[in-house]
Amino acid sequence: MSEPTFTLPYTKEQISAALGNVINSDAAPTSASIKMVTSAGVKSYVDNKTDAISLVQGTHDTRITALEAKPQVTGWELHADSQYTTASRLAVNNARVQLTINKIGAAQDVVSTPLSSGSFWTDDVMYPQKNGDAFVVELSFDAQAQNGTSWFDVEFDISSLKDGSDLIFTDTVAMTKGTNLMHITKTYSIYARAGFLANGCAIFLNTSASNDSVAVFDTQLLISRTHSPV
Repeated sequence: MSEPTFTLPYTKEQISAALGNVINSDAAPTSASIKMVTSAGVKSYVDNKTDAISLVQGTHDTRITALEAKPQVTGWELHADSQYTTASRLAVNNARVQLTINKIGAAQDVVSTPLSSGSFWTDDVMYPQKNGDAFVVELSFDAQAQNGTSWFDVEFDISSLKDGSDLIFTDTVAMTKGTNLMHITKTYSIYARAGFLANGCAIFLNTSASNDSVAVFDTQLLISRTHSPV
């Protein structure tokens, strides 16, 4: 029986070129080459790529760790008073009276504070943490005047003696419902500089200019820190 014969669909030139691409293998992969690559070249290429991926991963891990280690900047505290209620009101009779919040009212909530310890509101004074801190402060309370044309000032005082000599600002509140009960909510944007940082900020209600008498109760203070230098 005669040996079977096979016909290759390639020319001798094509076969010679293909064998040359194998015999003359590249030592490393290149995008323009059609040659085979040696095992050592493939291993070296893969090892280098793996090292590069590990390096990138390590950089990402370092960045993530750094971000996780950063202190939380934003957050809020809601402080509520239980001392002055509808049955026992804070009287502001032709006087300048500091607003107090004992922090044990029913609405008290400091779960979302950005501080790891302490509070923005301590001993009835608001304290920033750093020069450059910024806050949105929402002050709310119920108030009732003794006469129909009453008004009073809300003062944010950062003076060392809390004597009104250094006010961040003053906001005048008109009792537009006469002697009827009013629920008052005021929102203020404030920021801390050296005086605020050193002395803190107390809140006063002042009727000494209007000669009026206003009773205040159920006070709440929402302090939201929106920015802090890191």
